[in-house]
Amino acid sequence: MHRSVPLLLAACTLSLAACQSVPTRHAAAVPDAGAVLRGSAAYLERIAPPPGAALEVQLIAGAASDAPETIAMQRFDGLRGPPYAFELRYDPSRLRAGADLSLRAALRDAHGRLAFVTPARVPVTPGDEHVVAFRLARVAAAR
Repeated sequence: MHRSVPLLLAACTLSLAACQSVPTRHAAAVPDAGAVLRGSAAYLERIAPPPGAALEVQLIAGAASDAPETIAMQRFDGLRGPPYAFELRYDPSRLRAGADLSLRAALRDAHGRLAFVTPARVPVTPGDEHVVAFRLARVAAAR
């Protein structure tokens, strides 16, 4: 009976080894959970955000003269007042070497109407740990 114990242990060990997962190419396509840009958007006006306001932030690639490619976009709801801190997650495999990267942001009311936007693209460097701070400009009301 004692002779069967080592054989049983060996069989269990081999069975457990066969159950371990092996990395595949498909796993590499999953976005890196650590790929994030941290930012803070604000505006100078001393007013509360519109009711139901949401901040939309986009990471875009391409020079100002190119048609921009959206790399990532997120919407942030439940805003209280500026500054609006955010973390924009993105898939680093979508970045092209040497591409000009920037942020665009828009603050919209509950009906989707623009209230504030970035007046120009905000240049960013992925992997930079600094918080990207920028100002939003008020959109003139339609007449």
